[in-house]
Amino acid sequence: MYRNIGLLITFAAFAQSAFCGQFDWPQWQGPDRTAHSKETGLLKEWPKDGPPLAWKVKGLGGGDSMPSVAAGRIYGMSNRGDDEMVWALSEKDGKEMWAVRIAPAHSQNFPQSKEGPSATPTVDGDRLYVMGLAGNVACLQAADGKVVWQRNLVTDFGGAIPAWSYRESPLIDGDKLICTPGSDGAMLVALDKLTGDTIWKTKMPGGSGSAPGGSSNPGGGFGERGGGSAPGVTGTKDPNLFVSEHWGMTAFSQKVSNGKYVAKLYFAETYQGITGPGQRVFSFNVHGHEFKDFDIWVKAGGSNKAYVETVPVEVTNGEFRIVFTSQVENPAIKAIELIPQGDSAAGGTSPAGAIRINAGAASSFTDSSGQVWQPDSGFEGGMTNPGLVAIGGAPGGADRGRGRPGGGFGGFGGPGASGAAYVSPIAIDLDGQRQYVQLTAKALVGVSASGRRSREAQPRLERGGQGRGSLVVPADGESSRRRDSPRRRPVWVQRR
Repeated sequence: MYRNIGLLITFAAFAQSAFCGQFDWPQWQGPDRTAHSKETGLLKEWPKDGPPLAWKVKGLGGGDSMPSVAAGRIYGMSNRGDDEMVWALSEKDGKEMWAVRIAPAHSQNFPQSKEGPSATPTVDGDRLYVMGLAGNVACLQAADGKVVWQRNLVTDFGGAIPAWSYRESPLIDGDKLICTPGSDGAMLVALDKLTGDTIWKTKMPGGSGSAPGGSSNPGGGFGERGGGSAPGVTGTKDPNLFVSEHWGMTAFSQKVSNGKYVAKLYFAETYQGITGPGQRVFSFNVHGHEFKDFDIWVKAGGSNKAYVETVPVEVTNGEFRIVFTSQVENPAIKAIELIPQGDSAAGGTSPAGAIRINAGAASSFTDSSGQVWQPDSGFEGGMTNPGLVAIGGAPGGADRGRGRPGGGFGGFGGPGASGAAYVSPIAIDLDGQRQYVQLTAKALVGVSASGRRSREAQPRLERGGQGRGSLVVPADGESSRRRDSPRRRPVWVQRR
C-alpha cells in the first residue's frame, strides 16, 4: 500500500550527499524534465553494503508520488485516510515541516496504484504546484503549504477522470501552468501560475469542439461509450448495455422489500481471449436457484451475442443475493435487473422502480425503452471493465480484454471518453517556436505557447508487424488539417 514510502526511504539514504547545494530536483524528471542530473562526482558503484543511511521516515501515507527536492525541502503527495495530502520534509533530517489537505481521497475502481496520487510536485520559486487523482490542481506556498488557488479539471474544464485517474505532474513554463483535462473543448489548458486563471485552452484533436462538459465524438469514436457506433453485441435492441462488465466478483446483493421478483441476468462474451466453449465456466446461485457449469459462449451461441437468464425469486429476509463461484476463468456479467411482481409491487415497490444495475459502468445509462440503469454497485470483489467501443471497426469488445480493463491504447480513458494521459507534458523549442508536447489518449500533439495547436499526429492502430495495439503516428501529409490552426506537419513517428 505504501509504495511511496519505500521509494522515499531509498531516496533518503543518499539525500544529503546527492541533493544538497546547487543541484536540486524540483519537478518530474528533474530541472529540465530530461531525467538528467547535473550533479558531478557521483559514485559509479555503490559500496558493498550500500550508501550509509542518512535518515528514515515512516507514516507518510499511500501513493506513487515521486518526491521533488528544492531549497532544503522534500515535497510529496499521498493519501492519509480519507484525505489527499501534500507535505514537506526537511532534507536534512526528514522531519515533517508541514502537511496540507487539498481534496478528499479519490476512490479509484481499478486496484493498481489506487492507494494515492502519483504526481511529482513542481517547485517554482516560492510556489508549489500539484495535481491529485481526481484532477484537483493546486498552488501552495512552498514555505508553509498554504493553498493559494485551486482548479479542478473535471468541474472547470469538462474533463473525464481516466480509468487509472489523473497522474500528471504540472508543467510550469514562464507565467503558465500547463496541464491536460482531456476534454473535447479543453484537451490542454494554460493557467496563470499566480492566480489559476485560464489563459487559453485547445480543442481535442479530431473532436467535435463542444464546450466543456459536453459530449465528445457523438458518433461513438475513440474510447467512446454509447453513441452511434454499436459495440458489436447482437441479439439485443440495447447493445450499449453490454459494453461494460464486472468480472471476478464473488457476490452481488441489494436490500429490497420482501416479496416476489423476476431477476434478469445479462451476459455476453466480449473478451477476445475467449475463443470457444469451455474457456469461461463458472457457477452462480440466484437466491437459492443454482446454476452450475455456466458457459456464456454456449448459452449465447458464440461471442458478442447477448444472453439473458431469467429467474423467479422470492425474498424473505430483505436482501436479494447472488453468489458467484469461479471454475474456468472468472465470472463476468453485463447487467442485473430485479423486477417486483404482484404483492411486492403492491407493497410499495412499483415495477417502474425496479432495480437495474449496469455492471462495470461509471455512469447511468438509458436504454431504448427509456429505462434508466444505474452505474456499477452491489458487487463484492472483482473488477470493473468500462469496456470501450472497439477501434478501427473491430467488433465491440475485441480489444477489451480482461487483462486490459478500460481498453484503448494503454487503457486510457473510460466512460465519458477521457482524452487525458497518464504522462506529463514537456516544453521544447522547435523551429524558433515554443511548444508544449503531450501524448494524450488520442494523439501525440504539440501546442504552441500561444495556445494554437501547431503539431498534431493522429495515432492509428496497426495490426501485424509490431504486434497488437502498435501506435503509429502518420508521416507528413497524412494528418487532418483544420482551418483554425496553421498547417500541421507531423514531426513524430513513434510506436508503442
